[in-house]
Amino acid sequence: MTETYCCPMRRYFLIGLVGTRKGESAPVDVADFVVDWESPTPTLAIKFCPFCGEPVAPDQTLRKSQ
Repeated sequence: MTETYCCPMRRYFLIGLVGTRKGESAPVDVADFVVDWESPTPTLAIKFCPFCGEPVAPDQTLRKSQ
């Protein structure tokens, strides 16, 4: 599988969510970012590149924990 990214910055940096605020419920908008409801915890993905602002296309590489 060929890796595809929208820009060199996104290719270089690993972008990920590392935690949540203890005791706070997830906002309802989190559902818009879920790409996998079936894993032990929902898997989220970004919609827009934080570096160049391009929409993240479905065929772009997403790094998921295994």
